[in-house]
Amino acid sequence: MKSELIYVSDTYCLWCYAISKTVARVASEYSDTLTVRIVHGGMIAGDRTLRAFFERFPDPVGLHKHVASVSNANFGEPYLYQIRNLNRSKRILNSLYPSFAIEALGMLGAEDKLAVSAKIYEAHYVRGLDLNNLATYADIVATFGVEYDDFRKHFCSPSVRATVGEDLKWVNKVGVCGFPALLLKRSDNHYKMVARGFMAHQALKQELDLAVSERISVAGAAGTACDVNNGRC
Repeated sequence: MKSELIYVSDTYCLWCYAISKTVARVASEYSDTLTVRIVHGGMIAGDRTLRAFFERFPDPVGLHKHVASVSNANFGEPYLYQIRNLNRSKRILNSLYPSFAIEALGMLGAEDKLAVSAKIYEAHYVRGLDLNNLATYADIVATFGVEYDDFRKHFCSPSVRATVGEDLKWVNKVGVCGFPALLLKRSDNHYKMVARGFMAHQALKQELDLAVSERISVAGAAGTACDVNNGRC
């Protein structure tokens, strides 16, 4: 029986974007022994302007350069234009929209949610598209062979809302307040923290191997995270 690795993430978390390719790589490398499940973190509850989200940071552009230098994450010019011009940006962020999209596509047959999430990251961070605009997802759903009209019907359906709502309740119950976070589910329904925040591939593999083998009792290696409580990255 495979173990379950729970990946708590949020589309608007820079460090989640930074670690996303590493998580997908680990999912492939451990496919015989692990399944990876995305849990939505809900970092931005309700509408918030891009300006309000980033103006708390002394140097938003420098923050993105730092994330890119640490992780090799690619931020496209259309997205960076928004960051450089925060005072003029009218972009609205809301974590529920991409979460609904991931779950809607999952219910319509796109079961590889890591792949779906990767396309949504690309739309936001590379192409600079507005994830609050449902039309943004048209190209994404086509990639997974889903009809756009079907997607629109499922996007805010009660089942999608319920699934995302359960994720948010679980995150609150477990006490995860920084993203990304990776937790290994134990057979007794307890969870072992594998990583808090961004980690490079080799470091994550090392922590995961230790957690799976239970050679030591790890509290979870700490990396750089987006903290939902104080809004810092």
